[in-house]
Amino acid sequence: MTVKRLRRIPSDRELYRRLWNNEALREICEIEDHEKPYHPSQLTRFRDRVGPERLEDIMNSLLEELSEGDIIRGEALALDATFTRGLEQTGPG
Repeated sequence: MTVKRLRRIPSDRELYRRLWNNEALREICEIEDHEKPYHPSQLTRFRDRVGPERLEDIMNSLLEELSEGDIIRGEALALDATFTRGLEQTGPG
């Protein structure tokens, strides 16, 4: 989901499609060549289980780590509540 946000991928379905075809993206998401990418329904279930507040905390922590490690620039950290609400509504459709 972090990659989805940072790469501005509009939907879980689009992320799934790109994970099948993009070797670099698979590597970023730590998906081995012999593994299938995360199905959109898996992402939906994950978001449902953790809830919007906890998911926002997880995402913010990950983004802070990436920024502190100079992996991403600080402006990529500008996430707002719209991002979390959008995740709740983004599903396999």
